[in-house]
Amino acid sequence: MKRFFNIDFLTFADALGEIGKLIRDAGYIVKEEVETYFNPCPQYGNNVECFSEGVSIEFVKSTPIKKYINLHQTSECQLFSSSDIYPIARMDDVKVIKDLARAEELFNYQFGVVYKSKYNTMIVDPIKQY
Repeated sequence: MKRFFNIDFLTFADALGEIGKLIRDAGYIVKEEVETYFNPCPQYGNNVECFSEGVSIEFVKSTPIKKYINLHQTSECQLFSSSDIYPIARMDDVKVIKDLARAEELFNYQFGVVYKSKYNTMIVDPIKQY
């Protein structure tokens, strides 16, 4: 390396050595086996996933909401009793679950079982809107 005006310059021999390393690395890359993905879907000629033939999905329930619904259905105690001030939304209504999923997606809210350990469970109840 040569230094002029506080700038490092490669000598001609060093530059040829670096070019040789680049050519060697290019040879290694060309020799490598390439792994490709093949979609065996015969229905379409291009390389895409098969479309769902069933009903389209309107929304997806998050894991905390699924756990909340399961806890709500299996609970025998008065954990889910509504009050006059804060009435709990009905979880058997599809519109309520769809609105909760939308609020989670848009505003990053959390509903349902948001924390669970062997000692404690934290639940965020969805409240009815008027």
